Amino acid sequence: IKDIRVEGIQRTEAGTVFSYLPVKVGDIMNDEKAAAAIKSLFATGFFKDVRLEVENDVLIVMVEERPAIARIDIIGAKDISIAGMPAQTFGQHFEHLGKYMLKEDRQRFAMMVQRHSKTMAPLQIEYRLFGPDGQVGWAYVHMLPKIEKGSLLWYGCTFDITARKQLEQALEQSRMQLEEMASSVPGALWQFRREADGRQYYTYVSEGIINITGRTPAESRQLMAEKSFAAVHPDDLPIVLSLMQGLTNAPGTTEQARYRLSTTEGGWKWVQVSARAMLPEPDGALVFNGITLDATHLHEAEQSLQRMQLRIEEIVN
Repeated sequence: IKDIRVEGIQRTEAGTVFSYLPVKVGDIMNDEKAAAAIKSLFATGFFKDVRLEVENDVLIVMVEERPAIARIDIIGAKDISIAGMPAQTFGQHFEHLGKYMLKEDRQRFAMMVQRHSKTMAPLQIEYRLFGPDGQVGWAYVHMLPKIEKGSLLWYGCTFDITARKQLEQALEQSRMQLEEMASSVPGALWQFRREADGRQYYTYVSEGIINITGRTPAESRQLMAEKSFAAVHPDDLPIVLSLMQGLTNAPGTTEQARYRLSTTEGGWKWVQVSARAMLPEPDGALVFNGITLDATHLHEAEQSLQRMQLRIEEIVN
């Protein structure tokens, strides 16, 4: 055998076929090995027909794949719709369901079924369906494999998750719009939450924080979660605590403060913070919205001006 070629596969990978063949390039092919190869490929359960041919010392493996799911029995779903279609629309065969699925999702679905048929592990997958109005809906299926009377059966539940996906997409779009607006703000926008049990953490930090401390939004949130106000200069911590107490005592009012934050370079930067507390939530949680600006140059200029004024006063006196 000088080479091996596989024909007829759509969902099954060529490497999978090669792994089940008892022959390889360089072997001598005979009737016994051919029978063993056909038997081995049939035993996978992936194919309903397997044929071997030899052409110019090239072994050609021709297969016809079985449907990933041979039949679908829908029970107790006459009044249930998925992606705007009654469940019975999908028929009793995977091909009927498949024609309503997006091509890439149909291929992914079939490949996962084949993979889980080997491991007998539960399968969970989300996929898209074309609805009657041309809109795309979403479905989620949870399936469990079971061997009964020598056949592999899948038991599962399918849920219409179109509304959830639409909400997720709307939230993602809103997040992107917020990020775009935040990127035009000279500083870092943030939202801080204090739970009724005392836990406190950032729920949002814009990318602008990178230019101030060198930390990403995720790193900033993690630092706060691990130790409250760990980035604040120890000498300035009373200022921050006074700011938070003032906001807590007067929701709806705006408070300002200036203090130092540590940077990833090992230094400190002065920041000007303006924040407002929302009204307490029913469970007692408090949400604070604010902006942090790099005030290092401003602080240094003010300090220089103060020193100059003191020098002038000394000269005058």
